[in-house]
Amino acid sequence: MTQEELAAEVGCTRTVITKYETKGRPPELATAIALADFFRVPVDFIVGKPVGDTEETTESARDRALLAALRSIPEKERRSYERMLLGRAALQSSP
Repeated sequence: MTQEELAAEVGCTRTVITKYETKGRPPELATAIALADFFRVPVDFIVGKPVGDTEETTESARDRALLAALRSIPEKERRSYERMLLGRAALQSSP
């Protein structure tokens, strides 16, 4: 997914996404909420604050965000990322 596509999904500009990704500036509240909804994570995770009382909660939010990002990638590209992350052997053994 490109920054332009994400910006269109959450109703902001590509520049806002770029500044957020490069930690140049946190998003406005409405954009943070839209990003949290899109990635199915708490707003606290989007703005970089600890989520919940345990590291496990934060890990779960990070995992959900990564999974949502992976799911937003077209299938052909997704397989390439999966191979890179999991290794070819893991993909061959999966259904």
